[in-house]
Amino acid sequence: MQNKLLRFKEINAMTETMAEAFQGKYENREQMKEAAAARGVDVDRFEYAVSQMLLTRHIMPRILN
Repeated sequence: MQNKLLRFKEINAMTETMAEAFQGKYENREQMKEAAAARGVDVDRFEYAVSQMLLTRHIMPRILN
């Protein structure tokens, strides 16, 4: 149960950081990664999540249309 809570906290921190990025809070990807790391997120896992989210957001709608 403790691992699930830690994972939930990490996902929540990732989501908050990505939301701030879309609002224009960070000038580049490095600042975004630093903010995620400051919140306790594994940076490699965060990079993967960002790449998957960008793929889904930009490429998949073009494929589906």
